Amino acid sequence: MGDVLLACMPADRSRLEALAKAFIDEGQRVGWQHEAVWSLSSKVCVVAAWSKHSQGVRWLENLARGSARRGKLVSIRLDDSAPPRGLKRHRIVDLSMWPARSADRAVDQLLSIAAEVSMQVAVALRASPTRCALLSWRQSSHWSRRWSGGRA
Repeated sequence: MGDVLLACMPADRSRLEALAKAFIDEGQRVGWQHEAVWSLSSKVCVVAAWSKHSQGVRWLENLARGSARRGKLVSIRLDDSAPPRGLKRHRIVDLSMWPARSADRAVDQLLSIAAEVSMQVAVALRASPTRCALLSWRQSSHWSRRWSGGRA
């Protein structure tokens, strides 16, 4: 399996803890958005959580857009909030009813999509390891500078 990065607002994190456990039970490694360098690994599926707390949050939108460009994004809706403009056409799983038992099918769908994305990224890495390594290094350098206030 691959790696999954869960990106959400702090107010939503407690709700996603159970989701993280589901990914771990499926054999995936899970990281959170504050682990910036880890998140830029070339084997990552990014799961962006959209809720009323995430509306208009720049860093989450930027992370989601960058992940979408690389084919690594899966969006989840935690309430009736929609992903930002430009991200609505990407994979979206509605978990607004979760953790109610009726939403278990949506969680299974999310686990399946994330595994598929991780597999596609792994295939792309095998096809062009140099390009993926360079891209990961560039992203890591960019994010390191950004998170350290430009002192990296």
